[in-house]
Amino acid sequence: MTDDASTGQIGQTVDYRGLAECILEVGHGRSVELIETLATHILDRVFARFAVQHAAITVRKKATGVPGDPEWVGVRLHRSQT
Repeated sequence: MTDDASTGQIGQTVDYRGLAECILEVGHGRSVELIETLATHILDRVFARFAVQHAAITVRKKATGVPGDPEWVGVRLHRSQT
């Protein structure tokens, strides 16, 4: 796949329905303690299922009991493969 959106070709994009299903499969799977682990599992599944070279994911959750009282906390992971 290309990272150049100027082609306008649907075949050069990720199927967003498939991507959503992939993310939901991981989210409904085995429970994990850390959002970093969840994000890593999602990226693993995305690279296994889709022909992408680069991906980034942001996972966040409500921040209950965190000093400073933020609304949410999160992690953003970037990964590339050749």
